Parts: sequence; structure tokens; C-alpha cells
Amino acid sequence: MGEAGPHEYLLNEVRAHIDEWHASAEQTKYFEEKARENPRSYASSAFDFIRSRRRHIRRLLRKRFGVKVRYSWFRSEQYVACRKRLPQYPPRNPQEYCNYVQLRFMSDLLRALDVQWGVMHSAYIEAYRSGENPDLAALDALFDLLRLGPVGASPTTRTEPDDVLREMQAKTVAGWVGSHISLNVNKRLSAVLSERTDGSRGANFAELLRNLVPATVIAWDELRPDEPLRPGSGKTNLVSRAERFLIKEGSETAKLKRKGDLKGPPGSDIEGEGLKDADLEEFELQETLRQQLNELQGWVESARFSEQEKRVYELDLRMDEDTQAVARELGISDGHVRVVRKNYRDKIRRAAGL
Repeated sequence: MGEAGPHEYLLNEVRAHIDEWHASAEQTKYFEEKARENPRSYASSAFDFIRSRRRHIRRLLRKRFGVKVRYSWFRSEQYVACRKRLPQYPPRNPQEYCNYVQLRFMSDLLRALDVQWGVMHSAYIEAYRSGENPDLAALDALFDLLRLGPVGASPTTRTEPDDVLREMQAKTVAGWVGSHISLNVNKRLSAVLSERTDGSRGANFAELLRNLVPATVIAWDELRPDEPLRPGSGKTNLVSRAERFLIKEGSETAKLKRKGDLKGPPGSDIEGEGLKDADLEEFELQETLRQQLNELQGWVESARFSEQEKRVYELDLRMDEDTQAVARELGISDGHVRVVRKNYRDKIRRAAGL
């Protein structure tokens, strides 16, 4: 059997993340049912576990990086009191990159534990003051938090500068989104996917996996602060935004495929009509474009593209942003090209101060 290509690896990774999120949901449901049988014991165990993990990570951060994490009067609101050996980004050597990755993972884990401690602690105190069962209230708050989804993820360039870590988180979040999409329920999405496959259930699901990561990243970037990640509230959410993007992109691709190339043949009247009347306007347009291009090149130099972003940018200039042609050249999916294109455009905007 031949070695799997990049598309197959992507499908397998996203599928594995979907399975992990399904398993996590089942595990949360199981522990929630068990916790209701003995809430005091489970609440005590949860408090002890979170407290010990927070203490351990804080010690590691202090020993490894000289970072002292302190808390304000509310014990889940952390702040960094001392920074001695924090790794620089972008890293100058492999060791600095390793340090950066370790710091990000430990910091993200500590932040997640802080949030869990905060919601449990506040729910416990509030229930105790109102005469309700504080242990049950703390557990309910914890399980509600776990059902919200990957709230602390950073799959976009706005929150994670490193390409590898950003891609890892994007696949994780895409797996969570995929675990909440049912092609049996969303008939419209299933029909759109069928236009690019043979219509079978397995082929439609594979096509969904192939486009799920770019759809999730764009949906996350467009998500408003008041919009939840999880569906079910009746509001626009991360999952519904990703589904809408998949339907829109699939419909446009199918429409272009049906229409084909509508340009007139070379040398036809359609191609040369009105050129003489537009000579002056064309000259002015070219001069304006030349000035804008010079300005753009300065922003590009300051944007610090990754290797993939640089390659897509160069191919976009050469191929007039033909997504399918760029994807064929690089051996990646159309959706992946769109995400990389969006990332380098965001960097250019920041370099331009826009």
C-alpha cells in the first residue's frame, strides 16, 4: 500500500479529532450522571484535582521560565508578576522555539484550569449563601463549562502567531465543529456536498472533512463576541457559521463548474470592443496600480510571511488568485489556500496599520 498523501493525512486527523470530541461528550455525560449520585465526593475530588494541577503548573512555569503567576482577590484572575526568561518570538533557534511551545502549552492549560476553578468556586459560594446544595451547584457549573466547547482555542493569526500551533488548534476546533454537524439533519449541506461527490454517505463525509478546517477558521474569525460556539441556543454560532460557509462555497463551486468559461474566444469582437476609447483610462489605471504595488511591496516586507504564506502570495500574483490553480501547484485543498490567503492578507493589513 502506498504512502498516504497530505489530503489523506488531513482527513484522518480531522476524523480523529471528531471521534475524540464524541468520546469526551460521552465521558462528560457519564461523570455527570455519576456525580449526581454523590455530589459531595465528586465536587471535593474535582476541587482537589484542579487545585493540585494549577499548583504544579505554576511551579513549572517559575522553575523553567522564571514566571511567577499571582492572583488578584478573585482566585481565578491571574496575572504575571515576574518575567525573567520568557522565550522570544519569532524564535532564533530550535531551542527558543521549543521553549516557546512549552510556555504556550503550560500557559493555556493553566488558564483553562483557572477558568474551571473560577466557575466552580463562584457557583459554590453563591449556592451556599442562598441555601442550596453548593456541591451540586459547583458540579453543574463545571459540566456546563465543559459543554461550551473549545472556548480558549486560538486557531487564527490574531491570537496565535506560530503556524504549527495555529494549525494544530484549527484541526482540534474543526473536530469539535464536525462533531456537531449531522449530514442527515442538514439536508442542504448534504446536497451541496453531493454535487462534488458520487452522493454516497462516505464520500460526502470525506468531502466535509476535506473542507472543515478552512471553514472553521473563517467562521471563528467572523464570530461575534456575543455569539456562542455551541448550537442549540437559537443564535448564530460557530457551527452554524461553518455550515453556512461550506454551503456557500460548495454552491459557488458547483455554479462555476456548470457555467464553465464564459469568455469570448481570442480575437473575437467581444475581446477587442472599446479598447481605443479606454486607452487613457487604462494608462491612468496602470500608473495608479504601479504606485499601489510599490506601497504593497513595502508592507509585504514588513509582514513576515511564513514560507507557505509567501509561496501562496507569490502564486497569487502569478496566477491572478486562481484558487484551484494555486491549490494544484502546492498539492493542497482549495479551502486551505483560502485560509493561507486570508492569513497573509491579515498580516499585510497589520503592517499597513489598517
